[in-house]
Amino acid sequence: MDILEKMKDDNYYYSDKEYVSNSMLNLLNKSPQTLAQFIEYGGETTPAMHFGKAFHMSILEPEKFSSEVAIYDGKTKRGKAWDEFSSENEDKTIITAVEFECIKGMEDRITNTVPHLLEGVKEVVSVWDSGGIKCKGKVDIQNPITNTIIDVKTTGDKSLSSFRSSCYKYGYHRQAAFYLDGFQAEKFIFLVIEKKAPYNVGVYIASDEFINHGREQYNELLIKYKEYFIAGVKDINLFVEKGEL
Repeated sequence: MDILEKMKDDNYYYSDKEYVSNSMLNLLNKSPQTLAQFIEYGGETTPAMHFGKAFHMSILEPEKFSSEVAIYDGKTKRGKAWDEFSSENEDKTIITAVEFECIKGMEDRITNTVPHLLEGVKEVVSVWDSGGIKCKGKVDIQNPITNTIIDVKTTGDKSLSSFRSSCYKYGYHRQAAFYLDGFQAEKFIFLVIEKKAPYNVGVYIASDEFINHGREQYNELLIKYKEYFIAGVKDINLFVEKGEL
């Protein structure tokens, strides 16, 4: 089995640390120590991540939802009932009944307003070489007819100004450029939906300026990755961020 086929398995994809992902670049952007800690010990899973994963599954892989998502109908995430439920469903993505209703509302909103953006191949995986560095990526939707990547994002405020700010805060511009280059796509679209009723939707196309900025940054991070994690010409433990305020 070649590496691409292996990467199609979620457990293999997320446990692999040999190929650099966008998430790893985000950690490296914080510091080499942050990425080194992730490589050594893995990352933590938060309730927000469970919600996001469940929502993405409802949109992109609905056939998996009932078998991979557990819905807790208790009032609080503590106490004996919660502990027992968590233990019985430790291999599943756990959400509350309130979160489940929210996810269904978000799903209905998207399918009723922009169903055409859901057309294409879901959860597409690719691996590629970038300057001698092994890279990997998984996109939400790739439309082979238009050669477009669609990335689904949840947010508290879908307004253009707020989402633009989030893009630069969380590195979505790097993600878009990284995926466009790795998947050799022509266009990148963010499908953004708010997590509270009425579940407002925004559709934003990544501009050339946006992509070029992201490309410049991810290439700088790949150079840093090579220096710290491949060539070893810089000591991870001695890294200190410096600048002028």
